[in-house]
Amino acid sequence: MNNENTQKNEKSKFKKYLNLTGKILTYLFIILMVYVVLCIAVGFVKRTPPKIFNHYVFVVLSPSMEPEIKEGDIVFVKSTTIDKAELGDVICFICIDQELSVYGQTIVHEAILIEDVDGNLEITTKGTNNDLKDNKKVTKNNFVGIVTGKSRVFGKIYSSLMSAYAIIYVFGLIIILKISQDAIKKIKEVKKEKEENDLKEKIKQEYIESIQKEQQKSNEEK
Repeated sequence: MNNENTQKNEKSKFKKYLNLTGKILTYLFIILMVYVVLCIAVGFVKRTPPKIFNHYVFVVLSPSMEPEIKEGDIVFVKSTTIDKAELGDVICFICIDQELSVYGQTIVHEAILIEDVDGNLEITTKGTNNDLKDNKKVTKNNFVGIVTGKSRVFGKIYSSLMSAYAIIYVFGLIIILKISQDAIKKIKEVKKEKEENDLKEKIKQEYIESIQKEQQKSNEEK
């Protein structure tokens, strides 16, 4: 009997810990999603790349870095200074070559040469899929940061989230998730209350039956 009670208590504790862990993970996910969506929304309004955990987020729009980085991939660019860049790093910078159609846009290319010119660093870059190096060198004035990661899956998700409708959808999804969680909690409370009431009713009925039996027995003895 004691073993059964111990097992029940252990199962009950495990269930409580599991529910608590689930709630914590759910709230963390909601907080993370709200943070990401807000960062994207701020970038959307300001017309600047969103900055998430000190990393800019860019979607690659050309195949110049294939096969390492493909068109449509998302890249995470750590915001830092040009002196942190090393030979072979994939860096992000603003195109300053007015002859190119991408003038003023962000580009992700590999650093193939780093030079110190009169105390100022200049980086020669090249797309791994391009035959020629870039005409203009990267300086501290147009340097953005260093690419620290990439993702094709998140690239598709991010492209979708850049839509205003998608942002509304995500917020709606979060609200529905919270409402669903509250509804499940309420259903559990109602179920528990019903079980407690049924138990009380059962005990009450058993008590009444026992009194009736006692009275019947007393009457028979008389």
